[in-house]
Amino acid sequence: MRRNPFFLLRSLNEIPYLLPYGQGIADHKRGVCLNETGVFLWNALATDQKKDALLSLLAEHYEASEDELTELAQDLDLYLEQLIQNGAVLPDADPWAVSAPFYKTLEIAGLVLRLEGPAEVFSKSFQAFQAANASALVPDMTITAFAGLCPYKNPGNLILRNDLMTILDCGNYYELEFLSNIQVRSLILKKDGSKAIFYYAFPHNDLLKEELFHGIREAFLYLAGLHGMAAIHSTSIFYQGKAWLFSGHSGMGKSTHARLWQETFQTPLLNGDLNLIGRKDGKPLIYGIPWCGTSGIFDTRSLPLGGIILLKRGKTNYTQELSPDQQVLLVDQRLISHSWTELLFDTNLDLIKKIAPELLICNLYCTKDPEAAHVMRDRIEQAIREKA
Repeated sequence: MRRNPFFLLRSLNEIPYLLPYGQGIADHKRGVCLNETGVFLWNALATDQKKDALLSLLAEHYEASEDELTELAQDLDLYLEQLIQNGAVLPDADPWAVSAPFYKTLEIAGLVLRLEGPAEVFSKSFQAFQAANASALVPDMTITAFAGLCPYKNPGNLILRNDLMTILDCGNYYELEFLSNIQVRSLILKKDGSKAIFYYAFPHNDLLKEELFHGIREAFLYLAGLHGMAAIHSTSIFYQGKAWLFSGHSGMGKSTHARLWQETFQTPLLNGDLNLIGRKDGKPLIYGIPWCGTSGIFDTRSLPLGGIILLKRGKTNYTQELSPDQQVLLVDQRLISHSWTELLFDTNLDLIKKIAPELLICNLYCTKDPEAAHVMRDRIEQAIREKA
């Protein structure tokens, strides 16, 4: 067990107190008056300590005899219980010691996910990715949906905060708090990607299912990043045996341009909002994933990637070539994969550096007219001829 870092030992008229500050005040913690034993324990907890170690330190400090150890242990239990209840001391706990019934094994982008929890909390979109011969597969990540509050609150080190979430580095795992959610409020995620636990509140309803679906996306994208894959905000079509991505800022017309292709050339749409890119045998690919925004359009296949087209508004329709550094920079800026750490950032950047030379990456200044699809098709056909 260890100290809550949001408590300070201070003297009030020569009487020792543990007083909350910062987040401790925000969490409505109260001050605690200490005696000599309390001060000794607080000082001993400057580093993490097991209860047995604390008992040994107390016995040595008070020169307790063997006969006095039982009573001393009882006093220690009582004192620690009071400090834990107050929140000044954080107990020993295993954050992964929760379980839920098995639901399904999924295979997405070659990664095996084991879902645990009530069937009614998981999106039907996962069914398309149910793994064949699941019993023979070893999960890359076990995802557990658990009804209740996270019992193991580690203050951690803040590494990211925005309007949607906060992320804390808690040693060998991350803790994510989803600030805009109603029912799925927190996630603890092992740094090696092997385990993710979501804590949720009842009832089992459509809102819970939606929040958990998007929460699982965060865990999956972290795991995918560890395996050299990255997600880019884009729509995608299938043309001439390859996937082609259209990316741009919100409202730039990604879906509109993809529909122009569908209406003009009858090209299938692959994903209406998000595409996962990676490499296999040195070649760029996209991997089918269930997350597709509000479009409802996704595909389960892994397909060769032909190019990434960056959309710009224009009064006329034309393509603009980009230098190699601009290609990497502009595509990297469209990624939504996690870059919480230097390692994750470099992994994403390295992927783009490796695949960019194999792809058509250019700007398309376009209107909403069918001519835009014709102009882009002509540039794609040119790129295919150049690769032949």
